[in-house]
Amino acid sequence: MMGAQRALWEEGLAQRITVACCVLGIILVLAAFMALSSQAGNGTGLTDEAELALAGKGYYYRAWGVNNYSCIYCHANFDEDKLDDGYWRPGSSLWNSVARPSYYNEAYSGKGDIPLARSVNTCVVAFLQTDALKLSDERMQALLAYLRSISPDDIAPPVIITRAAKSPEMDGDPRKGEKLFAASCVLCHRDKGIFPELNFEADNTLVLAKIRDMKVPEDAQGELRDNYPPMPFFSMERLSDQQVADILAHWDYMKFTRAQGPREEVEPEENIVEMLTDTTPTKAGDDEETPADSEPATKDD
Repeated sequence: MMGAQRALWEEGLAQRITVACCVLGIILVLAAFMALSSQAGNGTGLTDEAELALAGKGYYYRAWGVNNYSCIYCHANFDEDKLDDGYWRPGSSLWNSVARPSYYNEAYSGKGDIPLARSVNTCVVAFLQTDALKLSDERMQALLAYLRSISPDDIAPPVIITRAAKSPEMDGDPRKGEKLFAASCVLCHRDKGIFPELNFEADNTLVLAKIRDMKVPEDAQGELRDNYPPMPFFSMERLSDQQVADILAHWDYMKFTRAQGPREEVEPEENIVEMLTDTTPTKAGDDEETPADSEPATKDD
């Protein structure tokens, strides 16, 4: 009797071990399938999210496209409310961008890779002036992974983009404009930047058109006076009308001073101290000093 019970127990144990081995085998097969799917899905050969994000950071900082723009020139990759690198870019920061419910004033809505990829391609086509990237493209997958790595929150408010409808109507302060120019323009328009340094020769109406993405002025023959590639514009949220007026005032001041040409060097005048010093030779006895505190002589003296 005991032998029969033991035989039944051993048989049941063997069955349980067999089932466990089958389940474990299925789990391993599924894990391998998911890993292969992930690798095939991003099309990069990179299976680790951190490795993919690191590659995306490289693309974020790299100048590419026809215009040699890079993402970092127009979009910060940190929380601008807490950090400041000294520059004020035309585009909003992409910190927490994955957590936003929509992009480009709700032109692309929803969570996931597709709306964000469409938003990325808006910049790629409009400003880099190159072909849109497919979702499976290595660069797109890497950029999306990097944006996920700088989006720590689950929810973030959408970014509003308001285009200016007219020119600023207030006067600008060139001193404030100089600081704004250094923060907003020099990042791109500097020595060895993506564009050459500005020479302050253009009319400020063209400068305004580039800053605000307004209609480019025409010359007397009706030709557009803009031979430059498209420039990412500053919305009302990024630069106020007063700030733009200050930048234009600085532009006008620099244009005026440079038009005057270099100043001529003026020969220094004679030293005023030497002019007032009497160097005439004195006669004998003239060098006797009279006490400064001596009083005039009286008649009784």
